[in-house]
Amino acid sequence: MGSPSGPVQAAERTKYCWDIFTAPALRKTQLAGTPYRYWSSFAIAYFLKRRLSGRIDFLDAGGRDGGTLSLLKGLSLEGGYTLMDLEPKMASGHDSNFEIEVIRSSFHDFKPQRQYDAILFQSCLEYVESYSDIAWARDCLKPRGFILATVTCKNTRPLYTGVWAQGGRHLLDERDLAPTFAEIGLRVVWVCPLGGAVSRAYQTWIYNWLNYVVLAIHQRTIGKLFPKLKNRNPMSPCYRLVNATAALLDRILPFWRIGHCIVAERAD
Repeated sequence: MGSPSGPVQAAERTKYCWDIFTAPALRKTQLAGTPYRYWSSFAIAYFLKRRLSGRIDFLDAGGRDGGTLSLLKGLSLEGGYTLMDLEPKMASGHDSNFEIEVIRSSFHDFKPQRQYDAILFQSCLEYVESYSDIAWARDCLKPRGFILATVTCKNTRPLYTGVWAQGGRHLLDERDLAPTFAEIGLRVVWVCPLGGAVSRAYQTWIYNWLNYVVLAIHQRTIGKLFPKLKNRNPMSPCYRLVNATAALLDRILPFWRIGHCIVAERAD
C-alpha cells in the first residue's frame, strides 16, 4: 500500500511507501541510530503529519524520554501530551504548546483517564507478551483516533541480541499483525515495511560488528590518552549518512524487511 488509507486485506502483501522519506520535522537524534530507528522516525513523522492538525490529545505509550514531544512541536501541533512509561525520564509540566502529563505505569496496569486522538507505541510492543495488556487502547481513542506502532519481524532476533536479552522477544511478522490487533478490537488500516536487504546487511556488518571493533580500538588508544573521550563512539557521525545510503539502496533490494510501521483504528 502506497498511502495510509483503506483496510489491509489478509491476502494482500503490503508495499513499501517511499514517500515516508519526504516527512518533515523528524526526530533527528534517531537518524544516527539503527536502521530500524531510522526508518521508524520517517514513517512516524510522515503519518502524524497526514492525520493530525491543530489541538490534539496524544499518548506516548512507552515513550521513556519524551522525545516525541519535540516531533509534535515540529509539526505545529499543540494540546495535551501524556507520557506513560514504567521508568519515565521526564516530568509533568507545561510549555507554550503542550500540557505535559507523565504517568509511571506498566502497560498492564495503565488505566486511562481521558481519550486521545493518537496513541504511539514506538519500539515497545516487542516487550508485550499478551496484547490484552494494551486492550485499554481501543476504548480510550476518540472517534477519529488511531494507534501508530512499530514492531520488528521475527527474523530480526540475530540482529538485536542485546535487546532481546533484556526481555524484548514478542515479535510479529506481517501475517501476524491483523489477527493480533483484531483480538483487542482494532483493525489494521495501514502497514509500511521498514528496512530492506541493504539496511539489514548494514545492521549486521557495520552496526553489530565493525562498530564494536572500532570502539574497542578507540577505547584502548584515544580513550586512554583522553579519558573524557573514552565512551565516545568515533563512528557515530557517519551513521546518519550510512543509514540514508542504505535506505536509498533498499529501493533496489526491497525485501528482508526489518519491521513494520502500522496504523490501527477501532474495529467498530
